[in-house]
Amino acid sequence: EDNDEPKGMKKIMLHKESTAILESIQKEVQALTDMDVFDEISYNELPKGQQTLPSHIIVKRKYTIDPKTGLNTFNRWKARLVFNGKNQKDHGSTYSNTPYFATIRTILATCCTKDWVLLHLDLGNAFCGTKLIGRNVYVKPPPDCAPPNKLW
Repeated sequence: EDNDEPKGMKKIMLHKESTAILESIQKEVQALTDMDVFDEISYNELPKGQQTLPSHIIVKRKYTIDPKTGLNTFNRWKARLVFNGKNQKDHGSTYSNTPYFATIRTILATCCTKDWVLLHLDLGNAFCGTKLIGRNVYVKPPPDCAPPNKLW
């Protein structure tokens, strides 16, 4: 079916909108690179005894609401890099950055003073800024997202 969200790189490459989907994947990986979320290393730099977490790309259709009709209309493809956490050991609590309430209030206040209509607030890559202190997580990138024999 044409409206399916493809799962896996093989299905993405065969999808009729593969170009747009691949652009969204490149945008996601570039955003993570720009935020210095990971360092790229070669397999031979992996410390002995360390395991790698597999990762993959999930792509979803994003919709916007047409203010005139109230109907959802396709806007763009959104890619997300996800990690297979079932292989991950519990290392206690973790902390993820989230926006300050003052930031959200400022956005809302600006919308009010400018008489803008805010239909959706998307905080893309909101949880990627946190550094893991004292531990390293090694991730095998999805196919075609990093050079061969590289880890993040």
